[in-house]
Amino acid sequence: MEGLVKRPPFPSMLLFVLVGLVTLLIALASPTAPASAQVVTQTPAFPLIDLVVDSHLPRIATYQATYALNHSGRYFQGLWSHSTTPDESSSTPPDQLTGRPTDQLEDFNAMWTEVRIGLGRLPCRIRIDVYNGPQGQGYVVMFETSRLGAVYARAINVGPETWRESGWTAVTVSAQGIDR
Repeated sequence: MEGLVKRPPFPSMLLFVLVGLVTLLIALASPTAPASAQVVTQTPAFPLIDLVVDSHLPRIATYQATYALNHSGRYFQGLWSHSTTPDESSSTPPDQLTGRPTDQLEDFNAMWTEVRIGLGRLPCRIRIDVYNGPQGQGYVVMFETSRLGAVYARAINVGPETWRESGWTAVTVSAQGIDR
């Protein structure tokens, strides 16, 4: 047996690599993601509210155009129509139509009546912000609703600053204010 060469034991490094590969393959084949995986959630859709919103936008635009003609090019600004955010399945009447900005005589009630918003009841609240930015004047119509306790908002921009527009996004409240 002098001619036989004795083989060294299986290299421990190779064994370590093989065990690591097998562990990785098992983890990749697992039907559940590891706890550290990022979970992406989609913002829910609000198709019924979107129908209401889309049906009122042309009348709001007409009201705003007339208002601007009669107020030296300035658009109407409306504070929140409801004191709290309505649930998407409710038909809550507005309770804040007499509120108005300090620099404007008109309140939301006149516009609400003329535009016939939701025949007085809506599953969301509405606010109209105005701006006069470097690119020109415009306004943003904000819609806000809630679902299962979470609040969602949609912003529709009319004017040159298109970055102000957003689809339905979750609204979070922090110590610094509201984040979208």
